[in-house]
Amino acid sequence: MNLTTTSHKPRTSGIPWPWARRAPAYRLAGDPWLGSLWRRELAAAGRPPGGRAPEVLVLAGRLSVGLAHTWTARSAGVDGAPPWPQWLAAATERRHVPRPLDVAAVADRWAARVGRERVRVVVDLDRLPAVVDAPVRLQAPRLSGDAVELVRRVGVGLGLLVLPRARQELLRGVLVPMLHDLPAATAGPRLVVPPEHHRWVARRSVQVRAAVLRAGYPVLGDPDALVDAPDALAEAEGAPPSDAAVLDLAVALLRRHDDRGAISPATPTIPTTREDER
Repeated sequence: MNLTTTSHKPRTSGIPWPWARRAPAYRLAGDPWLGSLWRRELAAAGRPPGGRAPEVLVLAGRLSVGLAHTWTARSAGVDGAPPWPQWLAAATERRHVPRPLDVAAVADRWAARVGRERVRVVVDLDRLPAVVDAPVRLQAPRLSGDAVELVRRVGVGLGLLVLPRARQELLRGVLVPMLHDLPAATAGPRLVVPPEHHRWVARRSVQVRAAVLRAGYPVLGDPDALVDAPDALAEAEGAPPSDAAVLDLAVALLRRHDDRGAISPATPTIPTTREDER
């Protein structure tokens, strides 16, 4: 038998090969700003969230960072937010941390929907690409507090002109990527929790870790990374947004646009629902 002349009909049906490996379905929850950035990055790599029977990955980290991320997400979100000092003061007047940062509670809500076996807490974000089967790294740099305040103020104006969802898409899909490309917007001082709120943040962060350990969900990374030590809070370097720095950023952004002559369209954002940020 001449094997070289034997013909085989190609497989033409839409049914996948039985041994073909499917990429795992997933959803991201928890830290709302990290979730927004990772959804964008993973979608660009061809691995957007969703699918049947997804595993829910609750993104978490130190509470002080999570507070800054939550304010950032709301400043660039559908509803907007007050300035950082006022927003943080209101948040720390409550007994509980903001809803997206109550890691165990977020996991519990999703467990009630998809089952406990499909919920994991992710503290070590370097392990996230392997979990979702996407060899990517988060490329978006950290925005300074002044850059986030600029986003917030632009959002206030946009809120008078467009619908809330369009406002969020313009901020997250156009303005934020432009700021990521502006060195002055990423090199400035980061948001830090001022001393009058250190005790609240330190105590609540310990409670967040304890609740995660009691709940018993698998944790990728060290649960101790959820805790803000008082010494670390005191030594953190940063500054609240200032009017002068925000104005400087706005002028630098306009000059950069004038030099280039046009704004390059940004990668489309992945719609972020309130459900994703709960």
